[in-house]
Amino acid sequence: MQPKFPTADGATELLDLGFQAQQELAIENTWARKINMALVQSNPDEYAASLGMEVMTEMISSSSDWLASADYQRGWTGTDFSDSHWSNAHDEGPSTGLKGTGSKAIWLVNIDPTQIANLDSSSSLIEQVSTTEGSVNQLTSFIDRPGKVYFCTDFDIEGLPVSGIVQLNLDDSFALYVNGEFVADYRFDETAERKIHTFDISEHLKTGKNVLAIEATDSDDSRGSLEAALEIKNLPDWFKMQRELQKAERDDSGN
Repeated sequence: MQPKFPTADGATELLDLGFQAQQELAIENTWARKINMALVQSNPDEYAASLGMEVMTEMISSSSDWLASADYQRGWTGTDFSDSHWSNAHDEGPSTGLKGTGSKAIWLVNIDPTQIANLDSSSSLIEQVSTTEGSVNQLTSFIDRPGKVYFCTDFDIEGLPVSGIVQLNLDDSFALYVNGEFVADYRFDETAERKIHTFDISEHLKTGKNVLAIEATDSDDSRGSLEAALEIKNLPDWFKMQRELQKAERDDSGN
């Protein structure tokens, strides 16, 4: 989590009054710039433009670029974990629940190479066992589609993280982690209607490398998959503006 200016409760309202005063009176000094920076951090969408800063938006969607493993390993949710030995997730087609996000339905599919050495193509085999119809096929004798899969993907945030919203559509239970911190979980309830789960992970984000990790469980053996979409907003120029503010403070104190 990034350090923040104190803008709780009535503090933001006071800063806003100060902002309006400096706009009306054309005040330009160190304190005016500090007020601007505090307001930008408390509400970037409303105040970023006042400092000439743009809020950038990025969508991170589930795909075969995500890594997956059927084996639990200590520290797998953290930013320091080495996932070089994990496999790429299997792309099972476009998301059915998160339309417009570019997300893919993914899972982990392992094939015993010694059993398929005489087959012409393993890709067609994967497609067969990825469907419900293939669940009773004799091919499943050497296809491993684990009931529990650990997924992770990393992404970089430049400057100040503003917000992060995760949407999950999966079958059926899960636990969600960001940068090694537990965010939320859901236990399968066969009487409940399947829904899209949405979580605000803004407080867990940081500048630089971040890791989104999901433990997904197919409790009812329905051969479901994971669909995920993460929307990140950030201020790339935040630290540049902070340095300029610090320089202005030094220049003002020198005067």
